[in-house]
Amino acid sequence: KISMKYLSIIGIILFIVVYSQTDIREIGRIFSQINFFYLFVALVLLGITIYIRSLKWNILVNFFCDKYSVWQAFKTYTIGVALGSATPGKAGDLIKVLDMKKSANVDMKLGVAFTIFDKIIDIIVLFGLGLISVIIIAYKFSNSIDLKWIIIPLILLIIVLIFLMSKYATKFLKPLFKILIPSKFKEKLRDGYYSFMSVIESSTKNKKFFLYIFNTLLSWLLFFSLPYL
Repeated sequence: KISMKYLSIIGIILFIVVYSQTDIREIGRIFSQINFFYLFVALVLLGITIYIRSLKWNILVNFFCDKYSVWQAFKTYTIGVALGSATPGKAGDLIKVLDMKKSANVDMKLGVAFTIFDKIIDIIVLFGLGLISVIIIAYKFSNSIDLKWIIIPLILLIIVLIFLMSKYATKFLKPLFKILIPSKFKEKLRDGYYSFMSVIESSTKNKKFFLYIFNTLLSWLLFFSLPYL
């Protein structure tokens, strides 16, 4: 178990390391040029983004654990982001899994499944936003556009969505699992895989799934708006 005491010690050590490598005069010069109105707006949007992402995480976990509060989701998410930003290999996701185990007694395999599912949804949403951006740029800077470069990625996105949300994913991956995975790893990976599939099934059948998708989309739109301030 990783207690808050040890996390605090890690945070202090990381702060000292970063501080020791910082040019204080350069930071002072940068701060003197800041427009504090835009800084205030950016901080407000950042706070809203963090809240929306915490709410998104809360909705996802509550598909299985209805006692997981928004405040617990906020703590889990912020701990994960903070340590993920400061550690090699983005270890924040592991901390999120450990924190869920401690605060809401969420099984480790299920916690990992939540994290993977959340990442996949993020990738799909980002792919969709990227596709829309390409279309807008193409129409803005060119009078003509080859529709196949729009239609093909869109069809692929739809296929991925349908595949991930259907029972066919298990039927397709099961033979590959038997062929590619060594016998000594099969039991653990099988448990993790079925935990992941149960997250997909329960999430996509829940009425709040579209609210979860909407929060994902909104959080990324807010995140991408921050650099323009």
